[in-house]
Amino acid sequence: RIQERKRVKKYYRMARIMTRIIASFPFVRGVFVSGSLSKMRAARDSDIDYFVVTKPGRLWISRTMLMIFKKLFLFNSYKYFCLNYFVDDHSLHIESRDLYIATEIITLVPLYNNELYHHFMEANQWAKRFYPQAPRRSSKYVVKPLFGVLKRIVEKVLDNALGNKLDDYLMKKTL
Repeated sequence: RIQERKRVKKYYRMARIMTRIIASFPFVRGVFVSGSLSKMRAARDSDIDYFVVTKPGRLWISRTMLMIFKKLFLFNSYKYFCLNYFVDDHSLHIESRDLYIATEIITLVPLYNNELYHHFMEANQWAKRFYPQAPRRSSKYVVKPLFGVLKRIVEKVLDNALGNKLDDYLMKKTL
């Protein structure tokens, strides 16, 4: 347990660094930790799972850019950069309603955009039926993006019909 607790601290340090990078990508509006780390567990072979919230209509652009970054700069490593789940900030309500999904929702830890985390939790109040006493998670790990100016420039360039077509194209290619 002592070794695992040390790994959890190390993983949260790394998660905060990676979140600053993820949050700097265009159209990313929120980043939360999910998976084992959100439950304060970190086995030797654990990875860091991220739940990413994007701007509506730009989820596939964000996802593709993040996947390219992971493949090119992180050599496709999942250890500290596992993009686990994507939603947009107008579709925060999760339709699947079972114990597994409720556990994931209740244990999410906000790393970027604590206010959006609270909106997400409000949109998924149904999970409280499984865990009525579960408190909201701490915002002590929340960070700011590294490259805010570059993010705004790319968003401005792609916030138009070209961005709509690109997002649709990337969705079709991905699916």
